Amino acid sequence: MEKTINKKKIREMTILAMFIAIIAVLALVPGMGFFVIGGISISYVHPVVMIGGVLLGKALGRKAGIILGTAMGVCSLIASFYIISHFNNVFNYPWVSVLPRFLFGLIIYDVTNFFCKIIKKRILAYMVSFFLLSIIHSLLVLPLLFISYPLYYGATPFAEMMAMFSGENQVMAGILFISGIVLVEAVFSGIVGSVVADRLQHFLDREENEPITKEEDNAGID
Repeated sequence: MEKTINKKKIREMTILAMFIAIIAVLALVPGMGFFVIGGISISYVHPVVMIGGVLLGKALGRKAGIILGTAMGVCSLIASFYIISHFNNVFNYPWVSVLPRFLFGLIIYDVTNFFCKIIKKRILAYMVSFFLLSIIHSLLVLPLLFISYPLYYGATPFAEMMAMFSGENQVMAGILFISGIVLVEAVFSGIVGSVVADRLQHFLDREENEPITKEEDNAGID
């Protein structure tokens, strides 16, 4: 029994380490986890955080999402110093890069657990959860990014940027542009993230339910 428990813990820590490594590669290697449109970085790293939070949530609860979300935030903070784009540099501030990702990771387990209880088909529950979580992620990051912009670039560049949206048409265009980015990330997270999470969850459940053979049970016991 003790050996079975240790084996599960080792597997959980291995999976967690793998997800952290994937997040680090996507976030830190230029062009891997972020692509830039109009000076704004669009991230598809957060679906990896959600997938890892879901897969490890059964064993680690909220801790899995918190660890992976914080890892994403720290990697985003580091990347902001050498991946140069107009808005990405504002992620130099930890309250823009790390804090919202920590809060995002904190709620992954509860949101997915809630929808898995009310939606019986797991992949659909994941799809709704991931779509909603992606929007929440954007709502956590974007206000802090906007507020912190003048701290990094100064009041004058901020005023010049705001002057571009002085007209009604410009304001609507800006809202539609940002909303489009948020929805693209949400749809991507909902469709791709849910399919990947469901298949990986199926594989892990099957592996967990496989009985331990006599050879495995006696391995290392002399």
